[in-house]
Amino acid sequence: NLQRVRNTISQYEALKAEAEVILAEVRKRLPTQIQMNDFNKDLDAIAKKNGVIVNRYVKQADGKVDDFITSASVSLSGCSTYHDFANFIADLSGLDRIITLEKASFSNNRAGISPNKFDSTECGNFGANSFPFTAVLSTYKYAEKGN
Repeated sequence: NLQRVRNTISQYEALKAEAEVILAEVRKRLPTQIQMNDFNKDLDAIAKKNGVIVNRYVKQADGKVDDFITSASVSLSGCSTYHDFANFIADLSGLDRIITLEKASFSNNRAGISPNKFDSTECGNFGANSFPFTAVLSTYKYAEKGN
């Protein structure tokens, strides 16, 4: 009987250690404190790397996903080509946090009267194929008990 109890304790300790590793990974991907300034800096660096011009970041209200996860969203707008924007979104997956592209839209605001049909009224200074865009990105945090 004593040996069986010792085996059970060893199994329990192994399972507990495995659960702690998994919880540490969850906390890494779902930080307990969202550092929005760091998040915006990461977004800005990845945008610049991909040739995406972000003119404006606006933090949205935090939301409750469930009892242990909350979300923080940021709205951004700027100018980009479709290809550069797609690369920007793809590169966000390399961050150590979960990020969701909630929505994105591009405007086709060509000048119309311009002899060059590729002139953009808003983003022409950023390249012939740049369009104005808006997007909402969300990241998430692990809510500690009592938060």
